[in-house]
Amino acid sequence: MELTFGEIYDRLTSSALDEIRARLRPPASIVDFGAGCGRLSIPLSRAGYEVTAVDPSGAMLDQLRARAPSLEVETVETPMQRYRARRPHDLALCVFTVIAYILDEETLSQAFTAAAQSLVPDGLLLLDVPQYDMFESFDHDTESIIRHVEIEPIAGPVHAYHERTVLRTPDGSIQYEDTFRIRHWTLEETLVALDAVGFVPADDISARFTGLGANYLLMRRSG
Repeated sequence: MELTFGEIYDRLTSSALDEIRARLRPPASIVDFGAGCGRLSIPLSRAGYEVTAVDPSGAMLDQLRARAPSLEVETVETPMQRYRARRPHDLALCVFTVIAYILDEETLSQAFTAAAQSLVPDGLLLLDVPQYDMFESFDHDTESIIRHVEIEPIAGPVHAYHERTVLRTPDGSIQYEDTFRIRHWTLEETLVALDAVGFVPADDISARFTGLGANYLLMRRSG
């Protein structure tokens, strides 16, 4: 992702971190859904926040721990909808297209329910809702990487994602292929699902993430 999107990805990261710092001070507790290799979890932990990184991929969480072995980041290997917090958090993060990997209404409801139940009363949820323009095929070819991605609709809002990538390294080429499904959720669908589990709008912060291909919402757990 870094080699493909570079400056855009860095800007998304810095904008998200700025938004979090403006809303909460360390040592506030944060759960990072879809944490991956720690793009947000690591700098947040370094800044003094108490961070729980949640991801269904154990391999990604292994990379997170390897990148920052001295940090106290709690890692939980589970999908968002199955997460059960040991203690309530002040903020939940659901960014970097996390909801696009949820394919049906029931699972989306379960995921937002898990987020709500993980938060203190009036706790915040920061999430992005990818726009449909992001569901487009693309090619990226540089000295470091050759990446071919095909995204095609297969059943309404559900799309098939196919990727073939060659990463050029000093030790030789590394090839990667993957196929899975993703879904485009409209902003209205997302807000309806959030409302149904007790989230209310706190702020539409999309203007602070201009050009990044998604709507960015700050929601508050009511009650």
